[in-house]
Amino acid sequence: MRGVILLFLAASIGGAQTISTKVMTPGTPIPISLSPQLTTTLLLPKVPSGASGFGLVGNQGGANGSVQIEHPDGSKIIVLHAINETAAVTMTVLMDGQLYVFNLRCAATPDVAVTLVKADAAAPRAV
Repeated sequence: MRGVILLFLAASIGGAQTISTKVMTPGTPIPISLSPQLTTTLLLPKVPSGASGFGLVGNQGGANGSVQIEHPDGSKIIVLHAINETAAVTMTVLMDGQLYVFNLRCAATPDVAVTLVKADAAAPRAV
């Protein structure tokens, strides 16, 4: 019986994480669900010029931060980690001369890996 319960809990925890693809549109905020128990990795279509937001902190942390951000120079990856259960930050990313807004919030089903595509790249095209 104990084994069945452990298996169920492991499946529940593993199933509560999301790996997805989301479309980036400059005029529409992109929701990203976070958790203090894991990191969320965003794969952008191009290298961003910068990211900002009140409540974002770097590797050293900060007194006023609720979401830790890492972005290696020259990389298309942004790694996010909620510092607490009430984390709620609006992040703005500059990429290709466009501003993209992300609503970063803690949620019961966090995003683990999100591949982002531009709206024009997501539309099917005839060949």
